[in-house]
Amino acid sequence: MNKSKQAKEVLKRSNLEYPEAKCHLEFNSPFELLISTVLAAQCTDIRVNAVMVPLYKSKYKKPEDILFDGLDNFRSKVKSINFFNNKALAIFSICEDLKLKFRSKVPETMEELTSLKGVGRKSASVILGFTILLISSL
Repeated sequence: MNKSKQAKEVLKRSNLEYPEAKCHLEFNSPFELLISTVLAAQCTDIRVNAVMVPLYKSKYKKPEDILFDGLDNFRSKVKSINFFNNKALAIFSICEDLKLKFRSKVPETMEELTSLKGVGRKSASVILGFTILLISSL
């Protein structure tokens, strides 16, 4: 059994065993999940959702959107999130790396994800796990 089929089987069994388990961050793409996960460090998912969901709908659909808006504009939009200065810098760096190194796609391996500024193993695990769920539900 290849890894993709194996992962889908694990998810299927996990969903049967733990039907209430879910990610409290609201997202519609791996990119949104990546950005929200970085912002959620030492902040509530409720606050991140309140700030980012409207921005995802109106403005930030891909890394280039954040880069085009500029660091200062992005920073001003997320200023109600804890440690917004550092997180805005990290997210701007992430968007640059996504554009230059990954053709604007969120990486699909632990090694590539943890190479992004502000993404540790815990965040990468969240992103990988829920991205698989998102893709399998399409």
